[in-house]
Amino acid sequence: MESNGVSTSYGARSRVEGGRRLKAAEMGRRSGVQPLVSVITVVFNGAGHLRGAIDSVQAQTYPDVEHIVIDGGSTDGTIEILRAYDRRIDYWVSEPDTGIYDAMNKGIRASTGALVGILNADDRYTPYAVERAVHALSDAKIGYCYGWMRLVDVQGQDCGLAKPVPRQLFGKRVLRETPLFHPTMFVRRSVYETLGGFDSRLTLAGDFEFIARIHAAGVVGVEIPEVLAEFRLGGSSRSPEILREMRFVALRAGLSPSLAWKDWIVARFVMAAKRALPAAASGWLRALKDLRRN
Repeated sequence: MESNGVSTSYGARSRVEGGRRLKAAEMGRRSGVQPLVSVITVVFNGAGHLRGAIDSVQAQTYPDVEHIVIDGGSTDGTIEILRAYDRRIDYWVSEPDTGIYDAMNKGIRASTGALVGILNADDRYTPYAVERAVHALSDAKIGYCYGWMRLVDVQGQDCGLAKPVPRQLFGKRVLRETPLFHPTMFVRRSVYETLGGFDSRLTLAGDFEFIARIHAAGVVGVEIPEVLAEFRLGGSSRSPEILREMRFVALRAGLSPSLAWKDWIVARFVMAAKRALPAAASGWLRALKDLRRN
């Protein structure tokens, strides 16, 4: 046994877990307000920003939030942070996985809430994000909700506002771009149970594939016209690999090859521009796209 976490070794692989779920004395602290909302945070060597993500979950105005953290076997101090938050996180585990979507699926399986949100380790919720989601999903016909997102650079400086594709254009754009922002998305558990989780064969575009899949299945979504999350620019969001996977998913789902390749070329050009320009350019380009849609 280890302080603030149980460690099990499997040859060269190790598994460490913790959280108040494992401590009988910590159970039963819910307010009784329903529904319970599970927030899943996936992380791998994300010690630089993880505390901000956890604190943003802790600061929610909605009282009944279950926080699950899935770590891929970090070596940078992430586990020490999880141990420091051991009595504030419901459950955390650190062990090797096959990628971000494998970790997300693991978090969904470990969670118990009726509603599920997924917040990456370098992003943050606004304080009212979960409360707004619960209100939006009070209508049983709504399967998921999503909102606006604030873009920030690596230092946390504001780079602009990102808005999702308007609902009247959603069907036309769902296979051509990411129509909504995954950090702002909350989904009923029943949707995951019916349609499955994320395609773990993908490395970067699994959220794009999941959104396209639930839209094709007729799951009803609703936009919350408020900022629900803060997204840190950089990393995989600027990798050409994500565009290749999105093209693959779109073609597999039936988008015409001409449109799929056209969108890929345009997206590569925009990505190159973002890399060449200051981080604030992401906000400028996003604002231009939103104006063009309206």
